[in-house]
Amino acid sequence: MDPQRRRMLYSATMSSDAPRPIGIDAPRLHPLLAAGFALTLVALIAHAAAYSFLCDDAFISFRYARNLAEGHGLVFNPGHERVEGYSNFLLVMILGGLDRLGIPPETGSLAISWLATVALWGMLAGWVVRRPAPAGRSWLALAPLAMLAATRSIAVWTTSGLETRLFESLTIGATLRLITELGDPKPRHPFASLLYALAALTRPDGLLFAGVAFGVEAAVRARRGDLRPGVLLRRWSAFALIVGAHFAFRLAYYGAWLPNTYYAKVGGRTWWEAGGRYLAAFALEYAAWAWLPLAILGAAALARAREAIPALLLPALILVHVLYVAAIGGDHFEYRPLDLHIPLLFLLAYEGLKPLARAGRGIPAAVLVVLVLAGLIDLPLQSHVQFPARYLPGFPGKAVRDPERVEFLDPRHNLLHRLPGLEVAAAAHRDLLRWLSLRFIGLRQEEHAVFVREVVDEGRRLGMLVDEGVLPRDFHIATAAVGAIPYYSNLRTLDRLGLTDARVAHQPAPGPRIMAHDRSAPFEEATARGVDLWAAHDVHLIFGPGARHPLELVGKRVPFYAAALDSGHWLIAWLPQGLEPTAARTPRLAWLPDSSAAFLDTYVDEGVAALDKAVALEPGDFAAERDLGYFLFLRGDAAAALRHFEAARDRIGDDPELRLYLGSCRAELGDSSGAHRDLARALELAEEQGDVRLARLIRSALEPVP
Repeated sequence: MDPQRRRMLYSATMSSDAPRPIGIDAPRLHPLLAAGFALTLVALIAHAAAYSFLCDDAFISFRYARNLAEGHGLVFNPGHERVEGYSNFLLVMILGGLDRLGIPPETGSLAISWLATVALWGMLAGWVVRRPAPAGRSWLALAPLAMLAATRSIAVWTTSGLETRLFESLTIGATLRLITELGDPKPRHPFASLLYALAALTRPDGLLFAGVAFGVEAAVRARRGDLRPGVLLRRWSAFALIVGAHFAFRLAYYGAWLPNTYYAKVGGRTWWEAGGRYLAAFALEYAAWAWLPLAILGAAALARAREAIPALLLPALILVHVLYVAAIGGDHFEYRPLDLHIPLLFLLAYEGLKPLARAGRGIPAAVLVVLVLAGLIDLPLQSHVQFPARYLPGFPGKAVRDPERVEFLDPRHNLLHRLPGLEVAAAAHRDLLRWLSLRFIGLRQEEHAVFVREVVDEGRRLGMLVDEGVLPRDFHIATAAVGAIPYYSNLRTLDRLGLTDARVAHQPAPGPRIMAHDRSAPFEEATARGVDLWAAHDVHLIFGPGARHPLELVGKRVPFYAAALDSGHWLIAWLPQGLEPTAARTPRLAWLPDSSAAFLDTYVDEGVAALDKAVALEPGDFAAERDLGYFLFLRGDAAAALRHFEAARDRIGDDPELRLYLGSCRAELGDSSGAHRDLARALELAEEQGDVRLARLIRSALEPVP
């Protein structure tokens, strides 16, 4: 094909407002518009700072990075099995390099995410500057930037310590670069394939995006009559070499084609029901009804303007990845995989707003933008304001009837949500969150932030015990939370959920599906695998005064042992190697069996003292009142326990668990009729809620009551 004909074909796919190739000066902004751009960036930074946190899973990558920096290799447990318990190779390598320079992974990961967020904002700003709004409607350029700044998901995943924002910036940067490369008649260096390769090293999802981009480029070139396999392969050679080298490294180093996390979380299983609910919850929470039609209009407008490249590439990337997310059931974290779609959809929405703003329709377009921003802010803000300060696992969906779970996002408590139509949407959103979180899908930032504070403190306490010689450095622990606890304790750790353990990851999931939590290492293997301390309560090994969990485990099939630490804390675990060998290795600890009076009396007395202070500080704290009653009852003071259980009931209303406690206290005090009344009501409530375990417990308490 002659060069003249080729240039004509290139120009046929572009409109007058096509994105300017990199290297061409962008139009100068009016000072007021430039100030508006700066304001959106400030708003985005402030919004993200409000959610700044590290999640426990990030510490898995931190541990790999630190071991790499210290010369142990890319392993979780130095000197032991090699398992790829991370899925963010590029981030781990960067963090390992920064750690060698004296920048710890906790700091380096946040710096990378913040820089990537600013870069993401810059990409959107560059798009709207190179594709100006209609004359007299320049303010419209602020719309996608303001929408980005207002979106909770963008703010949440600015931090966390995970690779989310780095992956997004690389993938979106690669996509926008590919649009520029294919839309310019002058051949350009194929940086897009390099960026897609880096994205694939950052998250395995990058392979999917690169595959779609490769297919779109082939389709566009075929439409132009310019599909030359040799040119196409050369353009994507960087991707093939980099990704191929990574696969070769993985196979040689770990003996597997895929990360171990894939087998632990997905393992080839689909979960369309969960994925569909996950997408529906996102659409309702972020008012997609307000801006998704704009994105569809934007794609249509690009197609009408004969801009085949963005009109095909952006929707294709989004749709294919949405199907992938739906197939795997969503994600353990709230909307994290969908976060990448948001900037692309907002760019398409901007393209959809432009024709609406023409021909004197500026005011309706402005009203629509305000409506979109209100929809993006409303439910996400309510979810943050109403989220409980204390840690409640699987919030709001766990079957336990905590008052916070019952009241969370109840449309009856919000004047706006009581409006016709909005009430139905708000109620449906709340029901979806309950269903998903019950299966540990889409757990929210607030829950992860509270949880990580607990495990960071525990990991540091364990690390101090090692440094002080109380625990040997070669001690082997087993827990279901393998982030901050192993990172700060530096102890060899068996991951009971299998993320960093290949044997567990390849086991069949025995029970109902729970996102990333449905595989579990059997306790029967603990002795053979050399585990010294097995967390009796799944996660925790150290408990402070007033924690109920150890008392709930007393008398179970496998007895636990407890050793007193400082400040009323206890080291509590199952001892797979037996009491005598463990005691011999920890001579400074006095291990007590769970049923011994020496442990129970001391633990209960310390708990009563701690909870009594908590109730005095916050008299309306339902959880403290309930737990204080629980400890007082175990100490034998049923009358005092009854008063606190009644105070807790006054706070939350009728509850089967509290009714069980009230009935037990009345029975202990000789009030048989009152005990029977409370226990019968407890059984009725438990059966109404479908809580089989609690109903069985209540029946056993009800039988001896006359």
